Amino acid sequence: MKKKGYWFAAIALAFVSLTVAGCTKKAEVAKNEPVEITMWVYSDWATGKGGELFRKWADEFVAANDDVSKITLVGKNDAELLTGLMSGVGLPDCFTASFRDGKSLVEAVDYLNLKPFFDAQNADYKNAFDKKALAACIEGDQMYAFPFVGYVPLIFRNLTVLRKAGINPDDGIPTWDDFVAQLQKIKAAGIDPVHSFAGHWFAPGTVLGSEESLTIGESGGKTTVKAEQLVPTMEMLLKMKPFTNNMMFGDEAAAEAFKTNKLGFILAGPWNAEGYDASGVEYDIVPPPAFKNGGHTGGLRGLDALYAVNTAKKDQVTRWLKYITDYDRLYEFVTKLGRPVLNEKVMSAPELQDNPVAKASALGLLGGIDQTDFFRTTVFWVSPIADVSTQLLAGQLTAQQAAEQMIAKVNALYAEAQ
Repeated sequence: MKKKGYWFAAIALAFVSLTVAGCTKKAEVAKNEPVEITMWVYSDWATGKGGELFRKWADEFVAANDDVSKITLVGKNDAELLTGLMSGVGLPDCFTASFRDGKSLVEAVDYLNLKPFFDAQNADYKNAFDKKALAACIEGDQMYAFPFVGYVPLIFRNLTVLRKAGINPDDGIPTWDDFVAQLQKIKAAGIDPVHSFAGHWFAPGTVLGSEESLTIGESGGKTTVKAEQLVPTMEMLLKMKPFTNNMMFGDEAAAEAFKTNKLGFILAGPWNAEGYDASGVEYDIVPPPAFKNGGHTGGLRGLDALYAVNTAKKDQVTRWLKYITDYDRLYEFVTKLGRPVLNEKVMSAPELQDNPVAKASALGLLGGIDQTDFFRTTVFWVSPIADVSTQLLAGQLTAQQAAEQMIAKVNALYAEAQ
């Protein structure tokens, strides 16, 4: 009986062992099943040329990575993207968003610290990023996001109008005073030179962003920018006033006037080039000028980043984000979409100097100043220039008064943010 009991116990134990082993194997299979990555992107990266490019990248990545079954791209406009992320509900695995919203996002979202992954990459990859953008994303042992794309305001020049006004496009626009002189020639030829530079932060902020003396920052709840540093911008806006029309920056009317040779210059972003190309207007692109010959150019830099949410998919997501921030993908982004990227190696590629958007944007990104202290504050300090410039050009303020009022408004923003 003891012998039979022994064999029975042995058989039972073997059965249990096999069962446990089988369950373990099933658990391992389940654990290693391919995952689906959901990524929220800007609307224009989910449709048209942008959508085609991102879907191509997604297909390539899935084909090369057995642990990823699908990458779903969800397009959202700026407001939808920010609102959805700040709500914290139904978050994606990764997303695109502005540097300007960085502080709010990393406080609201359980973001994935990318620093360990980034540090493990080779020097060629790490050193290619735009230096200022990369520094903004890193704070101590934390890395909030990967720098992805950027923009600066660009000046589109209607070459038909310039020729009628006797302006040689090859002369360029070395300084803002040179710009005013060209505006004067175009008006003398009976054509509207440019739209208004007031009423929105983008246009007057472009002039402001060329001011090299700016000491952007915050100390003791107040801006470190001084009123006297803003006066040259206010004075330059007054110089432009006689040659501007009533069209506002971003107005469709201004775009149509430019396309039909009724406007000499228009300030726009790299995303506008495709629309002008389709219209058939003859134009070229230059970066915003400097205040003095040889001074810095570029206006205000707007930057967009790639963020990851801290989930169990972090291994797959970090590999995906690296894939779309390597040289080949970013080069493809510039050449196919005409949008500048935050990779100095890509933007300095010799063959891209034949791409007007890339060439002008590369100069601007190197010379421009950041719109705010990214990831460190929620205060978009330049925004008060919209109201101040309107009052200035309406004759309600002098240049000095406008500068002082802007400082007061910026300090009010800092006080509100505390």
